Amino acid sequence: MNFLAHIYLAGSNDDCRIGSFIADGVKGKTIEKFNKDIQKGIILHRHVDVFTDTSPLVKSLILKLKPEYDRYSGIIIDIFFDHFLNIHWNKFSDIPLKVFVKDFYILILKNFFILPQRNRIILPFLIYNNWLESYGSFIGLEKRLMGMSRRVDYACRMDLAVKELKDNYITFENVFLQFFPKLITFYNEKANYFDLCSPIRFH
Repeated sequence: MNFLAHIYLAGSNDDCRIGSFIADGVKGKTIEKFNKDIQKGIILHRHVDVFTDTSPLVKSLILKLKPEYDRYSGIIIDIFFDHFLNIHWNKFSDIPLKVFVKDFYILILKNFFILPQRNRIILPFLIYNNWLESYGSFIGLEKRLMGMSRRVDYACRMDLAVKELKDNYITFENVFLQFFPKLITFYNEKANYFDLCSPIRFH
C-alpha cells in the first residue's frame, strides 16, 4: 500500500496516522522513541504491507508488470491502488477526500519535528504537489512514478506502467475492489487483537 491507503487505514487516531505515514522511515529500535499510539501506527503499517505482499490477488497484478518492471512491480501496484482509492473514495469514507487530505497535511505539519529525516525531506514535495490527490489522474500517476524512477533507477521508467494500467484498467480496478475490503477486514481484526487504532467502517 502507498501513502493514501496507509493513512486511511490508520483510522481516526492522529498519532496512529502519523505512525502509519512514517513507518518506512523507522528502523529497528528507533521505534521506541515515539509514543505508544505512533508505535501502533508503525506496527499497523507493517502488518498491512505483509498482508498486501502475500495476497494472491495482488500477486496476480504484480505478475502482469514483472516482465517489464521486475522488483519495482509491487511499488507500482501500490501507487495504482492509491489511484483507485481516489476514484472510489466515497465507497470507503463519509469524509470528502479533499477534507481528509487537508486535515492530514495540517496534522503532519504540526508534527514535523518528530518525523524521521526521510519523511521531512519528502513532505514539502508531497504537500506542494498534493500527491495524495494527484494519484487520481493519469498525469498525476505518471509524474509520481517518473519522480520515483529518477531516485531509484531512471532506466526502469516506471511512469510507462501507466499505459499498462490504461490498457487493463478494468482488470486492475476489479482486483482493487475485491482486495481492499479484505484489507480493511484484516486491519480491523488486527486493531481488535493488538488494541491498535480505531476500526475502519465503510459503506
